[in-house]
Amino acid sequence: MLNSFAESNLVDNCFLTLAPYFVEKNSVSVDMKLNLKHNRSFDVAEDILFLYSKLYEHKPSYVETPLPTRHGDLMMRKYSTGEVCMYNKFPFDHVGSVPVRIHSSCITSEIFGSIRCDCSWQLEESLRYVHENGGVVVYLTQEGRGIGLTDKIRAYGLQDTGLDTVEANIALGHEVDYRNFNSCVRILREDFCIDNICLLSNNPEKIAWAQANFPTATSQRLYPPAEILENTKMGKYMYTKHAKLSHLTPSKNYNGWVVHKSIERSV
Repeated sequence: MLNSFAESNLVDNCFLTLAPYFVEKNSVSVDMKLNLKHNRSFDVAEDILFLYSKLYEHKPSYVETPLPTRHGDLMMRKYSTGEVCMYNKFPFDHVGSVPVRIHSSCITSEIFGSIRCDCSWQLEESLRYVHENGGVVVYLTQEGRGIGLTDKIRAYGLQDTGLDTVEANIALGHEVDYRNFNSCVRILREDFCIDNICLLSNNPEKIAWAQANFPTATSQRLYPPAEILENTKMGKYMYTKHAKLSHLTPSKNYNGWVVHKSIERSV
């Protein structure tokens, strides 16, 4: 009966509980002579649970759900390739550019509250902005500019001896930045139907990437407030991003680390 129903496309999911009195364990599919390719069986106490589901054979490229957040209700979309998107007000009806944040994971700040960097603040601010104005935050698993959490922690140890973030990565044998944002182009263009973006970023390399893929792209800066920046470790971090990575940062003296004013216009 299950075979005929499934082959006739009359059933999406089926759950059968089988007592071992009637069927021996480890021989469910054989003894029942099932022709279904996508089925699974599990031991549940002394019984056997047999499952058939169309979800086992038809796997979408992403799944999504509404997600209430501290910033308001957003949509969360998880791709089978790893990217996570948080978005609001789609389909977009922006006259100009759609606000977009391309954000790389930072477990230390986003989960454990580290104040060595401004990553957690930038993510939170981007989610707030997208909720209020519409747009997309694309979250990528690229910890420590792509060196991974283990070497990121090693780099922290080197930073405590006096090296900055760039020097620490190089000392561990890494490039300064391994990150890649190419998968975001397909997601933004094909799945969200975006032709032009306003990139929420201070990173000139990300801005150049945006302009290469969305020719009339603009950008908007994300500056943490003074009470967040005025701690020694984040001050040095902001100074390094400006001095060695050319990030566009405001003029400020963060406990001895002087960050000079950069051009703060859309490009």
